[in-house]
Amino acid sequence: MKEFYKKLKYDNWHELKRDVIKDICGADKFPNNRFIFRGQKDEDWKLMTTFDRKYGMLSYEKRKTIESSLISNFAQLCIEWDGRTNFKEYTNIQLMSVGQHYGLPTRLLDWTYSIYIAAFFAYCDIYNYDSNIAIWVIDKKHDIWQGDSGVTIETCRINENERQKYQYGIFTLNKSPDKTIEDYVASCSRNYNIDGALYKITLPSEQKSVVLNDLEMMGINYFSLYRGMEGCAKATVLKDFLERGY
Repeated sequence: MKEFYKKLKYDNWHELKRDVIKDICGADKFPNNRFIFRGQKDEDWKLMTTFDRKYGMLSYEKRKTIESSLISNFAQLCIEWDGRTNFKEYTNIQLMSVGQHYGLPTRLLDWTYSIYIAAFFAYCDIYNYDSNIAIWVIDKKHDIWQGDSGVTIETCRINENERQKYQYGIFTLNKSPDKTIEDYVASCSRNYNIDGALYKITLPSEQKSVVLNDLEMMGINYFSLYRGMEGCAKATVLKDFLERGY
């Protein structure tokens, strides 16, 4: 099957750190805030939202109806049951950005401005050694992300989503009939030059200890990305893994 994105395969972490910027930009540094990254622990996973995984078998029109109902009901219950009157002022995208972190299926995907934070999320499952990991890359300035009815890049910062701040977070919102971002790019290829819009980086899962140790030295760990008691608990397990090496 034809791939409508550029694939970059690295044999090890050092190779990625040495070559990835030139391979993507042809330069010595990433342009400020132009590229966004998403780490996934399995290279075979699609760029598909929780909403499309759950409702993707339904028609596009039916999906739009369900999506609207979920967002409306979520806001109403947060206002009535949890006293969050400020939710009356939030846009649908803002409501989705906080709701998805508490189990609401949305058409948002989490991305980050940091390739290193993306690498952490690709490798942080310390028990996964079965497949290559993937780090996806989007050039925000490419034409296919600029429309109103396709896949768009959304910031939508709100106080209730502090993790977005810790993780340098940003979102893609899939408003298209396509169920995955890869499918959307493929659809765009009929009318646009899609070169440089989407990249897929792969690395061996066996690099886990090397990568996580390096990221720990950069201050990228569960506590810095989650904070609070959850961050402490997750960081404790990861610290044990790094100290024992398995």
